[in-house]
Amino acid sequence: MALCAALGAVLGAAVWLWPQGDSEAEEEAQTCWGVLAELDIHSSGSIGACGDALETAMTGKPAGSEPSDAAPVRLTEKQSQAFEHVVNAYGERDVNARSMPSGIRRNLAQAITYYRNDVYQIVHGQVDYSDPNFSTEPNGIDIDAMIMLGFLEGVAGDEVAFRMVRESMFSLIVQQVKDLDQGDFAGKPSGEIDDAYGVARDSGEGVGTLRWVRSKALERQYEGSGGKLKKALASEDFSAYGFSWLEQLIRNHASSLAVPETVESKRRLEGILSEAEDSYQRGLGGTPGYTEGGG
Repeated sequence: MALCAALGAVLGAAVWLWPQGDSEAEEEAQTCWGVLAELDIHSSGSIGACGDALETAMTGKPAGSEPSDAAPVRLTEKQSQAFEHVVNAYGERDVNARSMPSGIRRNLAQAITYYRNDVYQIVHGQVDYSDPNFSTEPNGIDIDAMIMLGFLEGVAGDEVAFRMVRESMFSLIVQQVKDLDQGDFAGKPSGEIDDAYGVARDSGEGVGTLRWVRSKALERQYEGSGGKLKKALASEDFSAYGFSWLEQLIRNHASSLAVPETVESKRRLEGILSEAEDSYQRGLGGTPGYTEGGG
């Protein structure tokens, strides 16, 4: 009922007259409403109104509503199916793919913040979530990693939208690292499971992939203009969200735990950082970790 009310509010405000001659905007809006029609949501209006309706379909909330700080966020099956549908609709990369209009990128980024746990699991790519044997937690999302990367690349064409996605992913990475205790840094565990190396692998792959996504979005934006692309890449503060950020996060946390400085603990920390950096480099290649040669 809440979803219907929220959608009604969005769609009720969608009455809009097309500006004369704006055929591109009209085509983008028609395509966007076509995506919603495939979800049995029928209306028309501006691209902005359609973006709001897309967001509401995926989150069940009025556009612009932020999720609770508590993670993970559990959505309904209908909303999760809408998220899968929209990602598949705008994440394809072939020549016939639907391009993502700039007017809906922030709506899509806002929706991603609700599915941050699911998206992060796909991004660090240790298993193939398009395989019916695997589904993300908590929303059971089944999407091919390369389609998700194509979707994120589209969103990353908007700097503000990309920052929203990056911050939501980084909040999970920070929590993962903070969940490691002194024993994780003191030495190699005796059992088969190595939590610290697992966190290093997942976070390194995630951070590297996000940097790759932003770089690819800039390459697409400045295609054919090498000088502008070079300037745009140079203006990116990769130190704020590249490997140096992750390395500092891990080192600071290890320091806060007052791990005794021994030959073994020093070797252990460097091993964790090496695993994180290797995974980061894989992420920079835009290749999911589960694929052959991906790690």
